[in-house]
Amino acid sequence: MVKKQTAAKVGLGSAILTIFSGVIGIGIFFKNDSVFKNNDFNAIATLITWIISIFFVLCIALSFSQIVSCKTNDNLGLGSWAEQYNGKKIGHYIKILQPFSYYVILSFVLMLFSSEAIINMFICLKSGGKIVGEINFKYQSLAIFGCALSLIIIFTLINYLWQRFAIKFDYFLTWAKFLPIFLVICFGIIGGIVNKTHQGGLWSGQYWESNLWKKSSPVIFSAKSLFAVPGILFAFEGYLIVGNVTNQIDKPEKNVPLSVIVGIVLIAFFYLAITIGCITSGTGNVYQLINILFGQNTKISNMMNTFFSFLLFVCVLGIANSMTICSLKSIQAIINKKILFKSQQLLKKGKNPLFGGLIYYIISVAFLFVATLIPSLLLNTDQFFSCLGDSVIISFYLVYGWIVLGAFINEFTKKVKVTTKIKFFKLLSLFSAITAIFIFAFCSIYQYIYFPCVKPNSIDELKNNWSLFISEGQIVYLTNWQGAIAYWSTTLFLFILPCFNDLLIKKCHQK
Repeated sequence: MVKKQTAAKVGLGSAILTIFSGVIGIGIFFKNDSVFKNNDFNAIATLITWIISIFFVLCIALSFSQIVSCKTNDNLGLGSWAEQYNGKKIGHYIKILQPFSYYVILSFVLMLFSSEAIINMFICLKSGGKIVGEINFKYQSLAIFGCALSLIIIFTLINYLWQRFAIKFDYFLTWAKFLPIFLVICFGIIGGIVNKTHQGGLWSGQYWESNLWKKSSPVIFSAKSLFAVPGILFAFEGYLIVGNVTNQIDKPEKNVPLSVIVGIVLIAFFYLAITIGCITSGTGNVYQLINILFGQNTKISNMMNTFFSFLLFVCVLGIANSMTICSLKSIQAIINKKILFKSQQLLKKGKNPLFGGLIYYIISVAFLFVATLIPSLLLNTDQFFSCLGDSVIISFYLVYGWIVLGAFINEFTKKVKVTTKIKFFKLLSLFSAITAIFIFAFCSIYQYIYFPCVKPNSIDELKNNWSLFISEGQIVYLTNWQGAIAYWSTTLFLFILPCFNDLLIKKCHQK
């Protein structure tokens, strides 16, 4: 009994580590390239974009530090909090939306990340570490999907049958994430100093006249820079994880907001250090950092690229593992509440408490495989993979903003009581709500309505944002109108899914 109580209460250090574990993945290693491209490789604009994004993440994270301290009827994350601040209908809607539209899809996308990292270790790395060459992308795509399927099966079984091992494995991977972070920082800074011949290098004669510091356009920070914000938010995604374990934290009224501040600032420090390292070397691509440092020795460069791919594989497995168990548990939680279609039948079957979550997770992943593999092979592109991740991140900032807006209104109505009070909460919550909703509206309207109308056949906009995976060789890039169809199809499907679930339940009851 004592052991259970001790295990249930964690201190400030463990809370910070929880945030670090939930946030640090591989977004920082891949997304920085798109941040650089959207800022025309202007260093000042790149840093401004990062600083603005970090400030917003800190504000919304602090807002949720107070939001999550309310008393809820269940422990279903965003849905439970939305139920308190926005009403039962919206809460019910988000309870179904989050497991399928957030955890399942992101776990699927992260498994694809892991697959590419594995393939990178075994295929000759060229053009800054991207998989290119004579192999047709269709075969590479099949290899990525096949490897992802294997990883999904392995981690699903581990989290379903051996949860204790999965938790210990996740703890080990949390500490393993520090190694690639320090390596990238060192590669960037040292590479920029020692390699004087690279045109973007710190001490090359062209560096201070390059686009990095000399404005390539009259405006340093423009609307185009805002397209880089979702990429940065992707790299920070997971900071709300501490909200799901608030009841397990010792002195939550003090340690929750403090862990959020320390955790976000610590992560921001590492992310900015990596970005500065990239600026020093003149590239936002982490593989090119290695080639700049070891470029004169191809053998060592390829070995380091392979080793770094392995580190990325280990790094992303930690997030993928966490997302898998979150998918199973969150789906099972709404089955236990009997708000998911066929809940009662699933509760009667299977001895494992996660049986229902497993069945729905398998169905969801199978659907995602078919929905993305077929168009990827037909159009010979990998950008549908990235579309899934971006659609989820952008869409959920609308959800975040709506919940925070409800919490802001609650400051005047006082309907919901909270145990943790954040200073200047009214100002923080109002700013966070407006900014979060603006991010969704700006990206959705400007990127996926305006551009498809004025530049329907251009590939430049999506090439900068949807190029996380294989971006060289024989890949075909989606045009703006194709990307708009992919984005809106995904986004509308996400938001319609809870309504479809309720419709099925209603029809089942009528029968």
